[in-house]
Amino acid sequence: GVLIVFVYVIIYAYFREMLPEKWSVDSAKILEILNYGGTDEMDNSFAVTAALFSIIGSNNLDVFTCISSAIFLFFATRNIRKAGDFFSRLLLIAPCIMLNMFAP
Repeated sequence: GVLIVFVYVIIYAYFREMLPEKWSVDSAKILEILNYGGTDEMDNSFAVTAALFSIIGSNNLDVFTCISSAIFLFFATRNIRKAGDFFSRLLLIAPCIMLNMFAP
C-alpha cells in the first residue's frame, strides 16, 4: 500500500501534465467556476464543489488533492496479504485513480 501511495505522489508531482486532458474535464469546469464565477449551464454539484474549494483556497488545492488521494489509496490497499487481493483492489480503485485523483 505504501508503495502505491509513493508511486501516486511521484506521478502527481512530476508527471500529471502528461496525463490525458479528458481525465480532468470536470475539474476544469469546477476551477472555472471557482476562478471566474458560475454560468447558467453548470450543474449545482459543480457550484457546491467550487464553494468547497474556495474554502480550501485555490493555492492549496493541489496539496489537498494529493493528500486526500494518498490517504484514500493507503486505506484502500492496507492489509493486503495475497497477490489476488492486491490485483482485485487495484482493479476496483483504478477508475478512481484515473478519473478523480489527478485533478482537484
